[in-house]
Amino acid sequence: MSSLSSDQRIDMGRKFIEDTQMHRGNAPMFTDKMPNNFRHIGLIHLIMPNAKIIDARRYPLIAVLVCSSSYLLKVKNLHMA
Repeated sequence: MSSLSSDQRIDMGRKFIEDTQMHRGNAPMFTDKMPNNFRHIGLIHLIMPNAKIIDARRYPLIAVLVCSSSYLLKVKNLHMA
């Protein structure tokens, strides 16, 4: 990361913004909730220095329940169609 020039970092940040356009639409902000982003916090900060980084944690059981309920609702809707 330290070998990246200022121009390279700006280009990487711009490319990320362009690549996420389909998810953002015309919204001025975008929340990227990918679980592995914590591994790339240093790079994210380098390529998008104005980005806000939020560390939001859940009790593990709640996370499992949310994922399971989302899946079960999708399955239920498939069977009712």
